[in-house]
Amino acid sequence: MVKVVEVKVATKLSIKKGTFTKLVYKSFSSKKIETIIPNYEYHFDICERNGDVRISFIDNCYERNAKVEEMTLSIHSADFESAFSEDDYDLTVIIKRDDLLNPDKKFFVNDILTLEFCGIVEYNVEAEIQSLGQTLWNGGDQDFTFIVGKDKVKAHKLLLYRYSTVLSEMCKSGVNQIKINNFNYDAVLVTMRLCYDLDSLRATVDNLLEAIRFTNVYDMPIIKEKAEHTLKDYINVRSVCKIANKSLEYDAPILKAYCINFISKCIKDNKQYDNALNLNQEIVQELYKSSVFHTFLS
Repeated sequence: MVKVVEVKVATKLSIKKGTFTKLVYKSFSSKKIETIIPNYEYHFDICERNGDVRISFIDNCYERNAKVEEMTLSIHSADFESAFSEDDYDLTVIIKRDDLLNPDKKFFVNDILTLEFCGIVEYNVEAEIQSLGQTLWNGGDQDFTFIVGKDKVKAHKLLLYRYSTVLSEMCKSGVNQIKINNFNYDAVLVTMRLCYDLDSLRATVDNLLEAIRFTNVYDMPIIKEKAEHTLKDYINVRSVCKIANKSLEYDAPILKAYCINFISKCIKDNKQYDNALNLNQEIVQELYKSSVFHTFLS
């Protein structure tokens, strides 16, 4: 039996004019907001591109029983209201930068832009049989600890033996915990959840890329492939060049292939993608060899 639960999104976000004017080719993100839906959180992202300010609702809902039913942005000082629509895989409202900065339109009041978000996320609740990975993750009997700053990520040595030659040797020598200094908490958490075949909670492009770097350091080839496949869903016109360049730096051929396919399609469809001039020349050469890129240039 399935029961649909509605969760209300009601968030207010204020941004200073000085911060806003620095958004050209940069982005501003709100803090992540947790909900009563298990493992579901969201945040809002603001960026400027080609004179348009894109205000996006971003959640971590991948293959789960949650979906955004409706989402609206209101800016009361300017008598502005707009529903979010899907754009580049995110729900987005687009406003002209010149309009936002036009004092006659009253988007800024005392140099503060106040955004109010209201919406509904629907969640299908049904009886679920936990996977083995979920059972182990929630079991509380993990016997190895990663200490990351003030936080900890715990795992079972049984899985570390399976997935990491480096961590396996540590476990065999009697080590029960290690201090991680060169990776953030989210990157370690994402990597460990991949070991349990769980969804990438708290995953972002940066955290997944860091997870790939983590797998390189600790020799985890199977988990590295999982991270590469997971990152496919994060490739879009804003992120593809960054991910492509990192795929070379981190020796991630599966991820590189995904990026090349995405860029090739953009070129074929005459669709722009960000930071094209910063694309690594090795990727450019591979694109040049492809017929679609050669046709585009000729």
